[in-house]
Amino acid sequence: MEKIKLVEQHVYKPSSADYAELDRVCFLSKNLYNATLYVARQGLFNTGKFIRYNQINKEFTHSSQPDYCALPRKVSKMTQMQVDQSITSYLGLLSLYKKGELENRPGLPGYLKKDGRQVVTYSRQAISLVRKGFVRLSGTSVFIPRNRKTSRLCGLSHPGQTKTSLLKWVMNCLFRLLSTERLQRVIWV
Repeated sequence: MEKIKLVEQHVYKPSSADYAELDRVCFLSKNLYNATLYVARQGLFNTGKFIRYNQINKEFTHSSQPDYCALPRKVSKMTQMQVDQSITSYLGLLSLYKKGELENRPGLPGYLKKDGRQVVTYSRQAISLVRKGFVRLSGTSVFIPRNRKTSRLCGLSHPGQTKTSLLKWVMNCLFRLLSTERLQRVIWV
């Protein structure tokens, strides 16, 4: 039997007070994604092997890379992991292609557009309960209300909530930014 997950969705329109800040975070994530992908691809072109997440993260941390430092560290790591997942997927598809199990040759993971946005993933440690009924995303001043109905269904209706129970609720929340041109997301895991 498949498990059912509860998802609470908050839609932020350009007229929303928090839209600009959430949009900025998505833009900074795009910059980090492209910087990480650049380093990984250069490794492929220079040595024939992709540079993986652990090595890139260590390099960015020690060099205080500006795009890495622009976001909270835990959020930056999640963005770098997304690049690593793209590379892993590409390598898997390339292996299938070489075995003849895939008809078309896969392309290298590409860079995101200069004015584009990237999905931002907040881990459990990057979210905090700041006041009753609200959570805050690390590195922002955005306070997101928790839906009482969803909270009750998730077992969070009692007044003495602990951070652990809050994180169980946060685990399945999805936040979207709406723009006239594109859909941007801030995802909590």
